[in-house]
Amino acid sequence: MRQHIAFGVRVFVFVCSFFCVSVVIRATSRSDINVSCAGVDDTSALASAVGASGQKTIVIGSGQVCTAGNLTIGNLRIEAGGLLKPLTAQTVVLTGHFEAGPYQTFSNALPGQGRISFAGNTTLTEIFTEWWGAKADGRLDCTKAINSAIASLPNNTPGVNGAIIKLLAGDYRVTGISIRDQQAHIIGSGGPGSLGSTATSSTFISSVSDSPIIKYDASKEVYSFHSRLENVTILGSVTAGPNQVGVWVDNNGVLINNVGIEKTGSHGLYLTSSSTGGYSNMEINSMIGDGIRIDFSKSATPGAGTHNNIFHRISIGGTLGDAVRIMHGNGNVFFGLNIENTVGDKAGAGAGIHIYYPGDGKLEPQNNMFYGVWNENNVVGDLIGNGAQNNYVSYVHYTSPEAKITGNNSYRSAAELNKPAIDRASYLSLGDSETVVKNLLPTPAAPVANAGRGPGLKGQYTYKITFETQVGETKGGATSAIVTVGNQSIQLSRIPIGPPGTLRRNIYRTAAGGGDNTQRFVVTLSDNVTTDFQDNLPDASLGRKVPLYNASASRIVLDGEGNLAQLASSAQTALVGPQISDSKWPSYGFLSRPGFGMYMENADELSFVASTSNNPVRKLRLLSTGVTDAIGGLSVGSGAAISSYLSGTAELDFAAWSGNDCQEKEINVAGAEDGDVVVIGISNSLASVPDVTWSAWVFSSNTIKVRGCKVTPGRSIDPPSAKLRASVVRH
Repeated sequence: MRQHIAFGVRVFVFVCSFFCVSVVIRATSRSDINVSCAGVDDTSALASAVGASGQKTIVIGSGQVCTAGNLTIGNLRIEAGGLLKPLTAQTVVLTGHFEAGPYQTFSNALPGQGRISFAGNTTLTEIFTEWWGAKADGRLDCTKAINSAIASLPNNTPGVNGAIIKLLAGDYRVTGISIRDQQAHIIGSGGPGSLGSTATSSTFISSVSDSPIIKYDASKEVYSFHSRLENVTILGSVTAGPNQVGVWVDNNGVLINNVGIEKTGSHGLYLTSSSTGGYSNMEINSMIGDGIRIDFSKSATPGAGTHNNIFHRISIGGTLGDAVRIMHGNGNVFFGLNIENTVGDKAGAGAGIHIYYPGDGKLEPQNNMFYGVWNENNVVGDLIGNGAQNNYVSYVHYTSPEAKITGNNSYRSAAELNKPAIDRASYLSLGDSETVVKNLLPTPAAPVANAGRGPGLKGQYTYKITFETQVGETKGGATSAIVTVGNQSIQLSRIPIGPPGTLRRNIYRTAAGGGDNTQRFVVTLSDNVTTDFQDNLPDASLGRKVPLYNASASRIVLDGEGNLAQLASSAQTALVGPQISDSKWPSYGFLSRPGFGMYMENADELSFVASTSNNPVRKLRLLSTGVTDAIGGLSVGSGAAISSYLSGTAELDFAAWSGNDCQEKEINVAGAEDGDVVVIGISNSLASVPDVTWSAWVFSSNTIKVRGCKVTPGRSIDPPSAKLRASVVRH
């Protein structure tokens, strides 16, 4: 409730010519001056009120219509039902604090009438289009109200440039919004949604007109870059016409986030000149044209360009044109892009990504990058080339028609990326070495194994052979027939000879009674000629496991189910020194000066090991649950090592405090010891009890004591029971 204080001051202002108008100014409080206006031309009276107000707030109350010519007003509040009416072709400038809710406060203030300006206002942070009469009812044309709100903003002055145009939930019908030379931030009250849905509270800007729904541009290098558009859905009409684009950016660099663009008569997001803009969390659907089009040729700005923009987490679907079409521009980066179900126009359009140069003499598209793209069920395969150079696309999923890539462009489709590296006739190069071996070698046939003459082995055994190249080793070949010996050596014959590119061959054998694919390393035949070998190596001396995947054309091979990269054995030997053959650990991927590597103990755990000897020690585990386990301690910024982080919870019920008293409760945390660092998480209900301070410490092994003390007299409320968490850091 406002407190009215009578000062006994009443100012009567009479302006008379052919008629008389009176304005009564009543000082109602220390900060407010209410005005009573006649509504014809109250300029002089309002000016007198401004002169008498000082730092006080002038109030136009409900039912008052105050009409003014050119005038500057400081602090002003317009209550619901009150109106400030600038005279036609006149401007009222509001320079101080302006107070009003989301209701109409200005009349005769649309284009071609009078004007409200906030030029020079450094306190204004948010503007409602409702002040100019906009209604989010889907029927009233709000174009003039929105454009008047934008035109009222301060302009071209760093630090006080622009403000937020706040839109309520609902549908603002427009014929086209133009933002030129101003940093207007249009912020809605809800992101992409469905018009008419009761499940969403979204802001819609809708249009059925054949013109851009929102257009950003600038006449020169002004302070209008990085205008924001957030939390709205742009809704067009597929029958509107070819000039209706959702958002057109020309000679600007805007920031668009959490925005939907639906059913426009042409393109969704149209960039003819955008530099260092950011476009994220967007849904673009059901366009007659392209979802996103980058095209300089329509820009009115000489030397225009679309460069170095970031596009992130954008979903595009159901377009008659291409999902993304780039005709010019460079250095634009797309990642986390979802493209599905382009409809196509039956005239060649309908690709997920289409990058080409139209030959119009402007900059060809180059150095544009797409990472992590989901591309599914489009009517036309991707098209990249025709003058486009050095563009890069990497897919995580691709089920559209076959792509056509020409020129110096890189394209990694799912057909290639989703195929395990072990099955590709390709290679990876580490360091500066490169190899002529580019094709996988076939896996070897089985050798012949028979009992030999000398003593040595006892039991049943099988063998496998591998071929080695400059860069890697095949997987184990066919398994030999079982050979049974009783304190005898085993004579191998018909050891297979490798094809061209084979430098040496390796022999692997099971331990006595071992199953297939448990064979371990016996010896390397350092040629591609020898076909016989006598084996009497004890089981305890067997080395590394037989490879399960073909790495003869790759220095890196996937292990397990294709989840783990390992150095192939020969590549490791050539590049980093001898292998670790300790039977406790897989052999691939370890170095011994000092040793390090990684392995998978099972499908849910990836371990990293390190050692200064041939006995690697596990130091870090990554679990499929998302937990990272630093074994032996974790140091942050070269600080003291943390040996373990412990935590426990308990439901604690504190009674009311009587005043200047303490209460204590306990939480069990296994492993906690006296002197450990303790952090306690207090619930909001307990933290809200006034004048109560909280502490916690290790009271005894495995027990945390929680103490709450009221440091002032007087009884407190009795808080509800709450779950508290105690965390313990051990060094």
